[in-house]
Order: sequence, then C-alpha cells, then structure tokens
Amino acid sequence: MASATRVRYYKPVFGSTDASGNKNLVKLDLIRANLENATTFAMLALQSSEVSEINRYRQKACDAYEEALHGLKTAMLTRIELESFKTQIAHLESILME
Repeated sequence: MASATRVRYYKPVFGSTDASGNKNLVKLDLIRANLENATTFAMLALQSSEVSEINRYRQKACDAYEEALHGLKTAMLTRIELESFKTQIAHLESILME
C-alpha cells in the first residue's frame, strides 16, 4: 500500500529552555499528540478494507504528521526528546509505507 506521499522534513532547534519555556512544553505535547494521532490513523488505514476509508485515514495520518513536523521547526528539543521523536517518526513512516 505504498503511496507517493510527500513529506517535508524540518530541522529542529536544540536546547532545553527558552524565554517561553511553558509554551515549548505545550508545543512538545502537541507534537507528541499529532504523532500519536498520525500513527492511529495510519493503523486504521491498514485495517480498513474500503478504498474510501483507506484514503481518508491515510490523509488524516498525513495531515497529523505534517502538523507534527511543522511544530518541530521551532520546538526547543533536548537530545532525548529528539531521539524519542525520531523513533516515533520512523515507526509512523514504516506504517505509512505498508
């Protein structure tokens, strides 16, 4: 079920705190939630049998993935957070490529 989904990659900003540290924590939570949503929708697409459902779930997965990547453009990440996001993204991409 491979598709020609275009994914944009963003270079994350490193650091653990900034002047708006609380906003950064909220942003990190939103990125995590978007990656979890994307993974859930991708799994639903794999389990669906109707083409319209598969396409709808894949589109929702890609939209949530794009939102997560967009948030990563300006998020302040520690090395541990970066590795965690990389793992989540690799898992999601493997599902999307099935």
